[in-house]
Amino acid sequence: MRAVSALSDAETIRSMALACVEAGAPDEAEELLLRALELDRGNLLCLRDLAVLQGASGRWEAASETLRLAQAAAPDDAATLSDLGRALTEAGEAASAVEILAQARSRDPGDPRIVYRQACAQLALGETAGALERIEECLAADPAYAPALRRAGELYRALGHPHIALERYECLARLRPDDPETQALLAAARWYAGDIEASAVALGEIVNREAAPSFTYSAYIATLLHREGETGASLRSAAEDWARRYAPAAPPAPIATSFDPDRRIRVAYVTHEFGAGPAHFFLLPLVRDRDHENFEVFAYHLRETVDAEAALVRGLADGWRQLTPDHVAGAAAEDGIDILVDTAGHYGPGLPAFLARIAPLQMTFPSYPGTTGAPEIDHILTDRWVCPPGEESQYSERPIFLDSGYLPYAAPDAPPPAELPAFANGHLTFGLFQRPPKMNARVWDAVASILRAVPESRLLIHYGLAELDDPGSPVHARFARELDSRGVEPARARTRGPAAHLEHLAILAQCDIALDTFPYNGQTTTCECLWMGVPVVTLAGGPHVARVGLQILGRVGLDRLVADSPESYVEKAVGLGAGLDDLAVLRSELRERMQRSPLLDGSVVRAIEHAYRKAWRQRCKQQNNW
Repeated sequence: MRAVSALSDAETIRSMALACVEAGAPDEAEELLLRALELDRGNLLCLRDLAVLQGASGRWEAASETLRLAQAAAPDDAATLSDLGRALTEAGEAASAVEILAQARSRDPGDPRIVYRQACAQLALGETAGALERIEECLAADPAYAPALRRAGELYRALGHPHIALERYECLARLRPDDPETQALLAAARWYAGDIEASAVALGEIVNREAAPSFTYSAYIATLLHREGETGASLRSAAEDWARRYAPAAPPAPIATSFDPDRRIRVAYVTHEFGAGPAHFFLLPLVRDRDHENFEVFAYHLRETVDAEAALVRGLADGWRQLTPDHVAGAAAEDGIDILVDTAGHYGPGLPAFLARIAPLQMTFPSYPGTTGAPEIDHILTDRWVCPPGEESQYSERPIFLDSGYLPYAAPDAPPPAELPAFANGHLTFGLFQRPPKMNARVWDAVASILRAVPESRLLIHYGLAELDDPGSPVHARFARELDSRGVEPARARTRGPAAHLEHLAILAQCDIALDTFPYNGQTTTCECLWMGVPVVTLAGGPHVARVGLQILGRVGLDRLVADSPESYVEKAVGLGAGLDDLAVLRSELRERMQRSPLLDGSVVRAIEHAYRKAWRQRCKQQNNW
């Protein structure tokens, strides 16, 4: 710093600071800029450069203060106002940011970056519609503005418009053809739009590159679950390759705990799915119905927000942590966790943490219907339905078989099942309620065969895609093509898009018979249909993911609705609808059947905790050399 002290020119010192930035020395650059500002407190460029460094290190409040000084020095400078708006948004002052960015835009209405930053501020305030409008204005001004294209794709996908999202990601990919992250986003958009094969091929090419991030490889594995022809062995192979590639280089730290086989056990469930969503209804019983005397349960919530459903879990758990995946290991050590349980597999952000031994026992509860591939996960909770004898090798984990079945269910509040719709409608209504990526060609073949065999029947398609409510959307065109090409008049199908949960349940109840998808079976929707009195016909395949329908139906005594071939699937659906009186009786009995079954009688959580205790005793025996 001797050379600096001899300088008196703020611009010269700023030049040195920029050189430090180029050399990867931001701390030295910041020190130089502060020195320059001692010489010239109102130097606009130094102030803005300093704010950039502060923002880059996450100090957005400091960046906001610095840019306020810059604003005082140049009140009409649009670039300064724009930077201040971004800093305020990042610092949690989005309302102030909106005002500042409006000023910036009035001074330079043609700058797309300012418009984009307005959108980001509105998103922070929860004004999604307004934010999307700003983003489209930004793209109208500059169709190649990459941040806006990416954010547009994210928003359209979240709002249930996968094909518009796909268009935005395709534009982004043309701008960044060699960027793996962009290509991964495009592949994911194809998945949401229902093109599993294109998504799997694209993601497969990306993961063959050494630089592919862990979450991209997980997305590839999750895509394979939907793909026809995959086996338990092929799915395990892909998952184990993921685990080998992303295993930590450093050995884990020793685990300090008391290996007492009979003491109260501390269990932590790690997931991003405690909140509203399909998995909530299967995770809630694990916390709500636990044995308080013998188990202390922690919920590790990997989301920034806590909705009403997550708050319910928070209130029931003995311990609650709102974490990022990088902090799971530290939390487990601090809480003295004995058994760490992943519940989201390759669908969640927490799985990489399990690649290190951060708890004495590590397990997976398969809301994600398959193996994790992680050698450091000791056990998977499973049952004879999804893993019949001889199929244990589909898991890298050691399976723990639960006689009750591994899934518990927290039934939603809903009115009792109404009368069979066919009586009022004068025709049968079949329901197809799974996400479009599950609707492959063989599923459409079977659905069309059923509709042809029951000429007066109708098809109700319902899923949380806004496109389903737009008759002119690409997803409507796709469904029409699938039916028409198989000899079924598209007018026989109607669609319903997103709905609040009670309305969603009421929509399910509008059909007489629900048709499951394959090879990826439904789980939440199957339980919801049964709860509303709607029987489900399913096709059982080979791996775990293709046998979840069998598991649910088998546990409520409806094995007769499980097919072993597409032809049998069609026969069972057609035969079930042939006797409306019998179908009406079954409809009236289904809720009681569920209530008496292990899905709802509390036996699953007791079985899981018994398995925890047994595994813990074995671990203590191993540790203590008994």
